[in-house]
Amino acid sequence: PASAPPLVRMVAVGFSVLGFIYNLTLMGTAVEGMRGAILTYKEMYSRISATGHVLVLGWGDKTPTLLCELLAREKLEGEPRWRCCRRRGIPVVVLADRPVNEMQ
Repeated sequence: PASAPPLVRMVAVGFSVLGFIYNLTLMGTAVEGMRGAILTYKEMYSRISATGHVLVLGWGDKTPTLLCELLAREKLEGEPRWRCCRRRGIPVVVLADRPVNEMQ
C-alpha cells in the first residue's frame, strides 16, 4: 500500500526487479534452447532436391581448390555459367560432417 514504510517499498521494488530479471533469463534460456533444437533438426533432416549436379563427398583442405578446378574446366568447355569458386548454373552438392557456414 501507499502508506507502507519506505523500507517495505524498497524491498517490494527489489523483489519485483529480481523477479523480472529471473523471468527474462528463464525465458531467454528456453527460447535459445528451442532455437538450437530447431536448427539442429533442420540441418539433420532437411532435404535437397537437385538434378544434374556435381557431388563432392567430404570436405578437406583441398576441396576449395577442387571446386575451383571444376569450375575452371566448365568455363573452358564454353559454358560461361561459372566463375571461380562461385556457382552460376549447375548446383554443387557437398556432403560433409561440417556446418554449411564453415564451408562457404
